[in-house]
Amino acid sequence: MSPPDAASASALRSALKRGLWMVLALMGGVGLLVAALSRTDLGQEAFADLPGRTDPLILVFSLVVMSAGMLFVALRWRALIPAEHPSPPPLGLTLITCAALLVNYALPGPMGELAAAGLVRYRYGVPASVALAAGLYGRFIGLGMAGFGVSALWLSDTLPVPPETARLVGGVSGLVALGAMAGAALALRPRWISWISSRTAGALAERLPGRLGVFMARADSGVRSLVEALGQIGQLPKRAWLTAAGWSLSGHTCVATGIWLGAVSIGAAPAWTGVLFTYLASAAAVVAIFAIPGGQLAWDALFFGFLTVTAGVSEADALAITALQRFQQILLLLIGATALAWLIAPRAAREPVDREG
Repeated sequence: MSPPDAASASALRSALKRGLWMVLALMGGVGLLVAALSRTDLGQEAFADLPGRTDPLILVFSLVVMSAGMLFVALRWRALIPAEHPSPPPLGLTLITCAALLVNYALPGPMGELAAAGLVRYRYGVPASVALAAGLYGRFIGLGMAGFGVSALWLSDTLPVPPETARLVGGVSGLVALGAMAGAALALRPRWISWISSRTAGALAERLPGRLGVFMARADSGVRSLVEALGQIGQLPKRAWLTAAGWSLSGHTCVATGIWLGAVSIGAAPAWTGVLFTYLASAAAVVAIFAIPGGQLAWDALFFGFLTVTAGVSEADALAITALQRFQQILLLLIGATALAWLIAPRAAREPVDREG
């Protein structure tokens, strides 16, 4: 496949540069926050002797396991690409998924998904609308599975939740689960997207003069192509949907296991079901959280809060585990930056790996 055209490659290079600056800013912000927290009693308890009590081998293994969750995201995506299109290799899709994560940090809106769809088209010949639809459906499946997992774990009565907070945690987890599963269910009916586009962008295209009208017409056409692709993927056999759901559940379990191993590496002993519940609840709430200003801090606060009441760990250990989770996210962003730099490199620089993939 040919590399991205000049305009697309230029936009991706700009996203790469901006993403790297965002990563540096995030690293600086996390460093300052840890330094500030270290001046508090809670922070001193969490970070003062952390290097001395950390098992480096288990820590590295936990980071590898957490990062391996991106492979399952790619496999979920791959399962939803219709059989009549090329089937991209898992490693290539994993690299593109990591690159999309960086673009999402760098640019507003669903730019990461759009960039990933374009890269799949250029690299493997899958139509961009099909790749985008499969990726979006994959994310909604992940959202629904997270909501389902939160409900199942809460109803299983295996979480070490203190009685005084059980009602609050149950209410919050119920709202999170219902919201996640409702969002996933609505996404399976894409016709409303086309209806909204025709009443907005389509109607404006007929009324606005010149370039604005042309832009709105193209936007409406793009939405209709996406809805058509969503409908095409909606006709997939049940086996494809079950496979995608299985990869999604495996990915959630993989990341939660990595977080649990990270906790073990610093001498904590959290309940594995509590860690899984915490991660699933945070994953299910991610759409609402990142739609508000300061979403990163809100996500960390939610993760910390659930961890303290559902995993049986102290606040100090929960703070250290939350910091570890944020460090792993930064690591993924750096992997995404490396992957994006390679993906937009001239064809000659990528060709040996292309032949292997």
